Amino acid sequence: MGKIYLTLILLLFGVISISGCVNGDGESEPDGIEIPNDYEVTNQFNVDEVTITQYVVDTEDSSGVLNELRQSAEDEGWNVRAEWEGDIAGYDVGVVLEKDNEFIALNAVESDGQTDAWVIQGPIDVIGTDGSGTADTGGDDETDSGESAPTTDVGGEDIPDVPRYPDSVRTEYTSVDEKGKIIKYITDDSPEDVMNFYLDTLEAEGWTNIRSGDESDSSGELIRYIQGFKEDENRVVSIEIGPTNKYDKYDDKIEIHIGLDEEGGS
Repeated sequence: MGKIYLTLILLLFGVISISGCVNGDGESEPDGIEIPNDYEVTNQFNVDEVTITQYVVDTEDSSGVLNELRQSAEDEGWNVRAEWEGDIAGYDVGVVLEKDNEFIALNAVESDGQTDAWVIQGPIDVIGTDGSGTADTGGDDETDSGESAPTTDVGGEDIPDVPRYPDSVRTEYTSVDEKGKIIKYITDDSPEDVMNFYLDTLEAEGWTNIRSGDESDSSGELIRYIQGFKEDENRVVSIEIGPTNKYDKYDDKIEIHIGLDEEGGS
């Protein structure tokens, strides 16, 4: 199976990774997959039509947890669409399955002697028909690649302690159930310049435990990742940097995806 870039989903892994809070509306099991009884829900929320459920499992065997979830899904008739390779901002990533125009993304990471697991579910068009798309929050799905890039910001706001890259344009703004934000920007500058800016800026703004990395896709393009924490405020920021033709409708631009958990540990 080929590797896919589910940009919104990967950012959400970072956004919810340390929140440890359950949605105030209560939690429910994901549809179409049986979750083992010893999996404890620690967080659940929706982003548009996508449901994200986080579990903690009392084991250090994250591979075993991922395989258990995958087997449970396959037993219910879900078919593997793609398997991820490598890691995202230091986290191993898992598998995506599909059935009846829905997808389920599964992920499991060992953390402090336990395993954090995620089940992310939504309509298949969120990840695109070719397995390389991202969540769509609006716009014309029929637009061909090469559309002129926007030159003015969409509505929303920037994050004070995650300054926007100089002269970039905000192309998307999503509030995640008052728990965080997902923001996209585009720029003409190189990924290296963007990466260096955020590595320096996050440290200057008081973010700690900053981790970064990159991963080559099948065409040799590098997708770069940064993650930082403010543990005293229980906040995490995840940044992904890559060419827009991997994610959106514009060629010859670099896109910056920022995911922020700003719940404050409530």
